[in-house]
Amino acid sequence: MRQLKKEVRLEIVPTFLGAHAVPRELSPDEYLDVVVTEMLPRVTAEKLAEFCDVFCERGYFNIDQSRKILSAAKKLGLSLRGHVDQLTNSGGAKLMAEMGATTADHLEQTDEQGIAALKKANVQPVLLPGSVYALGSSRYPRAREMIEAGLADRACDRFQSRIVANSEHADGSVPRVHANENVACGSDHRVNRKRSIQPQPRRLDWLPRTWQTCEFRDLRLRRLS
Repeated sequence: MRQLKKEVRLEIVPTFLGAHAVPRELSPDEYLDVVVTEMLPRVTAEKLAEFCDVFCERGYFNIDQSRKILSAAKKLGLSLRGHVDQLTNSGGAKLMAEMGATTADHLEQTDEQGIAALKKANVQPVLLPGSVYALGSSRYPRAREMIEAGLADRACDRFQSRIVANSEHADGSVPRVHANENVACGSDHRVNRKRSIQPQPRRLDWLPRTWQTCEFRDLRLRRLS
């Protein structure tokens, strides 16, 4: 990360993704202890990340486990993100609101109570229609309800954007889904393209040619003036 910041004209904001899967040789609780007592202190001491993300989902990290990870990260000075309610409505959106997270990502299964919690806590929804498409799912986030709840307006005021569209697989890998294809995925769910999903257009011709087809994992990238 440090080397990239020196070499390219990008603002790179790295996210710690240690809590996205559990090694087969450890139980979730055993691995949680490793994340909290070993990984997070080293990440913050070496300034390797600015955000901590957790995959709050059945079979990965439940609500209590996710809360412990995020609480530890917050105490160490990291901002919070969460991949929540992607496969089931596990209450992840409510947890992001409770923890004061910066973003709540995916949200395919989030219900009206979760949407209300995000609005009350002013948590930015990050929708990933490209991920839904890549996984062959038909369950898209309730983007229109989020907009009508006022989340889009808050997102615009706070982040100078609407509800964010991104593209990512459940395992954290990023498929090559063009921004326009993301918009199409959102439109297929009867979402107004002009009001809700607005991927920020990027010209990549100023990057070295070998970088133009590179996959960036969990980095917020934008050209610096």
